[in-house]
Amino acid sequence: MIFAQLLFPAGIQRRIAERLARLLHTHAVLARAVAEPSKGRECRIRGADRKAASAAATLEATGTRLRRKAASPDEQISRIGETGRAARRLRERLTSPASFAAVPVGAIATAAREVADHLDQGADEALAFPYPGSATPQAEVGIRDQRSPEPPGRRRAGLVGHLAPGATSAEPAGAAGTRDFVYGLIADAERLRELAARR
Repeated sequence: MIFAQLLFPAGIQRRIAERLARLLHTHAVLARAVAEPSKGRECRIRGADRKAASAAATLEATGTRLRRKAASPDEQISRIGETGRAARRLRERLTSPASFAAVPVGAIATAAREVADHLDQGADEALAFPYPGSATPQAEVGIRDQRSPEPPGRRRAGLVGHLAPGATSAEPAGAAGTRDFVYGLIADAERLRELAARR
């Protein structure tokens, strides 16, 4: 991250940080829409998805503009593109039939709330540490790591085990399908936040 910051002017770094923060925040809003049980849930999901896609498109457009500048570092431009692709994967999962069918008290909704908090924290970090010499954000700490002091081998099982296991029959593909979906959702969110921190 510092290498890229030394090559890019501070103003460009700040704009990138702001666009990364907006991308993470809008995806957090989308995740909360998935978990929201009140009336109009589907409309909120679709509206949040449009805003999240717009934020990703703005970031990717920045990468396209930087690519045209001879002095732009390829590594950072590549990272911006990878961040956009990771955001797209997360949106596709959050707007999949499994998310729309998920019951608001079930495992998918609970995981979506965790994902939203994780992404909002990443958005704060993107704005807090945009320049060289600042402390490095702890984006490597995953969602599972924030939940429990248990050893890593137990966190993954523990996460799914306590997420309303009784509700899984009401969610697509039963318990096994829900477990796979939750793991994928968390992995996508953690990857997105990790990429956003390495600009």
